[in-house]
Amino acid sequence: PLTAKGEAIRAALFKAPAARGAAAGNGEIHVAGICSASTPGGMPQVMRFAFGTEIPFTPGRVTMLLEQGPTIRRIFTAGRTHSADPDFTYTGESLGRWEGDTLIVDTRAIRAGTPLVAGTLVTSGNARVVERIRLALRKHLRIDTVVEDPVMLTRPWQYTRTYARSDQWFERACDIDRDGQDREPDLTPPPR
Repeated sequence: PLTAKGEAIRAALFKAPAARGAAAGNGEIHVAGICSASTPGGMPQVMRFAFGTEIPFTPGRVTMLLEQGPTIRRIFTAGRTHSADPDFTYTGESLGRWEGDTLIVDTRAIRAGTPLVAGTLVTSGNARVVERIRLALRKHLRIDTVVEDPVMLTRPWQYTRTYARSDQWFERACDIDRDGQDREPDLTPPPR
């Protein structure tokens, strides 16, 4: 549900990869998961990736260590309010509160230009992301997400992701063109 401005930005982002592909002579358009992308993944895009995530809980904070570059999300749960003059970052300012067994996370102050969807749409600097995170069936983490960005979207964008718990260790290494096709991610567990 894009606004006219959102559609214009999406169209411009599609032209840029196409021009690079044409310059390389292969005509390919790469719009997601490229290690050489200059903009790091931010909110909400990093929560849409299929990368390993470790979630340590400490008093007053839930931390998400995502195997998507150096991305770390800090969700403060000690009753804070959003900053009146926040520092805008790719992951934004995330504040959480518990409602029973569900963590409600409200993220604001997401830097303008942060990808909403890799290579196809970015935030305006006015985005707000609300997530409802809970365990489902003991081995699954369900995240219901609502993204609002009145400059880019005509109405809230809603989606759900379910992550499976793994007892295996994964390491995502971004070594551009490892498989000859420049595709990511490689979630192959390391040899034992």
